[in-house]
Amino acid sequence: MLTLFDYNVSRVNFLLICLVPLMIILSIAFRTNVDNLHENDLIVEHSNKTSINYNLKFDPKLNGLRKYCSFLDDIEIGDEDTFNYCGYNLQLNKIIILIRHGDRGPLKNVRNLEKIPCNRTHLYEVNRLNDERTFGISTLLSKFIARSSVYNSSFLGAVLMSDGCTPGLLTKFGLSQHLKLGSLLNRVYRPKLNMDSDLPNLVKQIRINTTPYPRTIQSALAFLYGFFNETNNLNVFDLSSMNYHQFSSVYFCDYHNTHEYCFHNCTEMEELQKKIYNTFSYDHDKNFTKMIKQVENIIEPNNVSNPIGSYKRSIVSIFDTLNSFICHQEQLPCQQNTADDDNNKCIEMENVEQIFTFINDLGHKLMHSEDQHRISWMQSYGFLLNIIDTIKSTEKLSIFSGHDLTIHSLATVIGFVERNIPPYASRFMNPSSSSSSSSSSSINNEKLLRIIYNGNDVTETFPLCNSIVNDEQFNDDENCIQFDHQILIKLTSLENFIHTKFVEHYLFENC
Repeated sequence: MLTLFDYNVSRVNFLLICLVPLMIILSIAFRTNVDNLHENDLIVEHSNKTSINYNLKFDPKLNGLRKYCSFLDDIEIGDEDTFNYCGYNLQLNKIIILIRHGDRGPLKNVRNLEKIPCNRTHLYEVNRLNDERTFGISTLLSKFIARSSVYNSSFLGAVLMSDGCTPGLLTKFGLSQHLKLGSLLNRVYRPKLNMDSDLPNLVKQIRINTTPYPRTIQSALAFLYGFFNETNNLNVFDLSSMNYHQFSSVYFCDYHNTHEYCFHNCTEMEELQKKIYNTFSYDHDKNFTKMIKQVENIIEPNNVSNPIGSYKRSIVSIFDTLNSFICHQEQLPCQQNTADDDNNKCIEMENVEQIFTFINDLGHKLMHSEDQHRISWMQSYGFLLNIIDTIKSTEKLSIFSGHDLTIHSLATVIGFVERNIPPYASRFMNPSSSSSSSSSSSINNEKLLRIIYNGNDVTETFPLCNSIVNDEQFNDDENCIQFDHQILIKLTSLENFIHTKFVEHYLFENC
């Protein structure tokens, strides 16, 4: 399917297609017995407008969705602040961070799209104990929107200002997520990075990488705005003066200005994708199929003349649409049967749970699929090469602003399983450090890396570190070093592993 990465192909349709393998290997915390579903219970009719019958904040059953939505009071620092670099005579040299863009509108149009409160920031819902922090994010958001309007351009994309939604565009909620994330990581890393206070030199220490989608550009700028908080007069909106690069692929596979490692026109990979897609059919379950068709009819926008034909949605597209209502805590869509009929057919949370259950059940079949693992390596190889080059570069802060697809493939390669869909504003941190002059000679001035995902140190899941993790004596090995039960990876070992593992085990012969 990598042939669909061509820039001139419809990006929205491609992203929806690519979301299928991502969704298939996820483990969502919903358990609804679809087999016991009665035909009469597929879609519930309501005589009047239905109030919201779910609460992400207090219903434990919905914790998976709450995590996905990434509310502001759920964005907190974790293991980013647990390693004492100075205590081990190490110097933090740089931070490489892969972020998923923030909250956005649904990728496809939907009935009553304008009624979804996509610009609801949820700032007022944050715990009262954090009022000072909440006020700070609110202030940053107001300033960000005011200043960004001056630098608006066609490639940057308009910052959403209306009360409704625009398909695929970042929302004010999404901006707020990255403003907070940037401000939190500022407190942890900026003092350790010792970034230059002189503006011209400071600009040289920052690199911004995005995909072509405006929501990734806006998310990167919001993160930077929160990280620097207008200090040093840094104007994050003036990308012409910044070290900025826009990649053509959601996987950041462009390498040295070529698409060699994006593997366009790789027939073997296309066939492997088709093989996986063929396992996704749900035609054998008549009740589930009927429910999906009813949901599909309800969410169709009113201005589509032939919904059964060209506008038919995949099950992943249906999830994406329903999630826009859920994350903004809005009533799920309803459809009035006729002008004289007061009964509305409405989608229920039970229907959403059934969709997640179906996806989860298929995910268990592919979670350890060698085919899926191979595809992830093919998708991530160019990105891994770019990460290696970035570690060796002079910038102190490098941002890759991407998508859930980007994070999912990289997570598969690293060796840990994200058991939910990568939430909005997820972060994948790679702090890079090196030994100081007084450090142990056994490190030999190696560059050392940690891997942190959404506040959790997952370095030990990397295959290179298996021997040190399984060693009860916690002895160092040739690839990883142990510091009081915290593991760091040697850059030279990582580089050799990437090249050897990919070429010997995952590269298709004709690609």
